[in-house]
Amino acid sequence: MERLVRNVILPAVLLLLAAAALGAEPFPRAVFEGTIGGSRRIILEFDGLDSDRVGICLHDDGARHTELDGTLLAGGVVHLNEYDARTGDTSGWFDGAFDAGSSSLAGEWGRAGSARKLPFKAERVADFDSLGDEWTTGGVRCTFSIVYPQFLPAMGPAYAALNDSLDRIAESYRGQAQAWCTQMAGGVTHRAANEEQVVDVGSDVLLSVVFLRPGLVSIAGRAGHDGPMQPWTDFQSFNFRMLDCEAQPIAPALMFRSGSGYRSRLARLLVGALRRSGYSCMDGISPAVLERSGDAVRFSIVSRGLRFTLWPRGGACGPADDLLIPYSAIRTMIDPHGPLWELAR
Repeated sequence: MERLVRNVILPAVLLLLAAAALGAEPFPRAVFEGTIGGSRRIILEFDGLDSDRVGICLHDDGARHTELDGTLLAGGVVHLNEYDARTGDTSGWFDGAFDAGSSSLAGEWGRAGSARKLPFKAERVADFDSLGDEWTTGGVRCTFSIVYPQFLPAMGPAYAALNDSLDRIAESYRGQAQAWCTQMAGGVTHRAANEEQVVDVGSDVLLSVVFLRPGLVSIAGRAGHDGPMQPWTDFQSFNFRMLDCEAQPIAPALMFRSGSGYRSRLARLLVGALRRSGYSCMDGISPAVLERSGDAVRFSIVSRGLRFTLWPRGGACGPADDLLIPYSAIRTMIDPHGPLWELAR
């Protein structure tokens, strides 16, 4: 998708010219956690999955995200542009540098159209691992790849347990992709009795760190696809409670009071959020539909509420992403002994 970049800032132009002269370096495939201005939390993820972007930035503990493109020069000097993948509009920029071991990244951040600059610093907390496979079955050639974080040993034993869980999730996606390939093969016809029609299909997944606190971690499964939408869009969430030496998956039933009717309440709130967002495909969408489909309990935990990405009507109209249901709207449903209570208080 061609992207129109608006409000281009002069340092970006100078760094691009320098990149052409000096040669750009590949970004480390890693996750960095830090702050802008000492208090505004960010996560920078350099996943290396596309040639026209280098990763994503999550602001406000995952409440919203932007795509990143940019350049890494020899010596660790970095320039990044933040942009909205749907509109192509540049929203901000990072100018800084990695330290000698690429274990931290620091510099200045600015909002597009503003002269104000704020310091930022982020520490490396995870490296990206990958798993790939390929099958040819009954006339269909399938490829699969998944990129997912593996937290550094310094994060502690609970995060080592989370790494094991992420390994299992990656393997489960590989199994699903293989089953999908077999299913696709059943629908392929042959050109002739002795000639096989080969159809190439691909399946790409990114597991993205959305929220990272000592007691909670939220991971989003993001799907790669072609078309006018952003290339990586959330489709599944994995929420974990971090105990001393354990990463415990959190089912929605563990977050809400028994008998609170949280599914129907969340579904009603989501319909309201869709309408306020101006989503253009509201026909046939109702609380009952969202509750039946499971969309009402498919969310990421973030600091200000629950973040949803919906694919109503099978995704025919594209995703409705970054929908936030604030904790203030659901506080009476939250279990005071559950993992959300400290965030919602």
